[in-house]
Amino acid sequence: MVAGCFAQSKTATGVLEVVTFKCVAEGTSPLHLVTLSEDPALGTTMFDESAVNIPTDLVDGPTVTCAGPATPTATSTPTSTPPPASPTPTFTPTATPTPAPAGVLCATNVGGPPTLGSDVDCDTDLRFDGVLGDGCADSEDLNPDDPWGQVYTVPVPALLAAAGGLRDNFVTIHDVQAIFAYFKADAVAGSPAYEQDANNNGVKDGWEYDRRLLTGGALGPPDGTITIHEVQVAFAQFKTSRHCSSGYNMVKPLCTTNVGGPPTLGNGIDCDFVESLETPFEAVLGDGCVDIEDTDPDDPWGQIYTVPAPALLSNPGSYRDNAVTIHDVQAIFAYFRAGAAVGSAEYEQDLNGNGVKDGWEYDRRPLPSGGLGPPDGAVTAQDAQAAFVQYLDNVRCSSGYNMRNTP
Repeated sequence: MVAGCFAQSKTATGVLEVVTFKCVAEGTSPLHLVTLSEDPALGTTMFDESAVNIPTDLVDGPTVTCAGPATPTATSTPTSTPPPASPTPTFTPTATPTPAPAGVLCATNVGGPPTLGSDVDCDTDLRFDGVLGDGCADSEDLNPDDPWGQVYTVPVPALLAAAGGLRDNFVTIHDVQAIFAYFKADAVAGSPAYEQDANNNGVKDGWEYDRRLLTGGALGPPDGTITIHEVQVAFAQFKTSRHCSSGYNMVKPLCTTNVGGPPTLGNGIDCDFVESLETPFEAVLGDGCVDIEDTDPDDPWGQIYTVPAPALLSNPGSYRDNAVTIHDVQAIFAYFRAGAAVGSAEYEQDLNGNGVKDGWEYDRRPLPSGGLGPPDGAVTAQDAQAAFVQYLDNVRCSSGYNMRNTP
């Protein structure tokens, strides 16, 4: 039997729970409280408001004897033995081997211990800085592209109290309590409790505990506020023993040096990453400048308007370099002359095979401030003029990577 209480904060003496048993056959059974050493997920313990275990003395109960009433002399009437009670249904997803997403570096044990499986866990949500992994190995994932909805396991104890907290493979009462701790801390987008990264896994702590409640009780990506309703959903998963056989921890994708191939004129990393619900660009990665000299390491569009030159229309093997030259201006103008816009072959194709639409490599949105924003769907004369201004200003950086999608 599994039972649990959460959201409690008081001192009391007396009866905590009353359990009633029904005899189904004659015999004697011991009453044993399962310890944490016997079952780290569902063992018996008290814990505090942040789901930190409190040393708990356990005393097993007496044995329970089930005996039938006194009966007269036995006859040949057979004894009726009811069938055994059906076990509580558990969540067991169908094993469907799924390869890691193309182009994403995802390795076994991506989140560190506990590592209870031997598969990879590569669920990726490109809208949330490429959050990677949902706690279940992809071979048993209902949706290997969804790191949010399958199992509501979180780092326990709550990262607010223990920065080293990690997820495991089982939704336990500790997960419920940890989510409740973030609810009590008023963790919302913009607050320190939500925005920090106490366990240094590259993911906002708020994202690890926050979910959006969908129609039918399903879970979606974070909505910016950890509410009591999320606590209740986690408690419902605990009551149905929701789990999976692995036990990975949520992390962001890796980004390595030389992400775009040659020319490679620097030795840093170039991890500018598009994070936008409104304008998702399939996780375009890198802006041509190493991050240590980036004015905005989250913006792959505005700093330097270098493009593959000569234009990919005439030379599919072209690369970007580390300086805005007149060749960049001419290549952008060539795409303008070709009428490159969303839906056209010139815009939609990927001649250099880097996983990014060619249109995105040459297209920018000129901003009122004079800066540049993400593609607006058409390569225009204004784009070429903006590049010409950067050429006149000798805009450059010391690296020279090429735009590509997630590593």
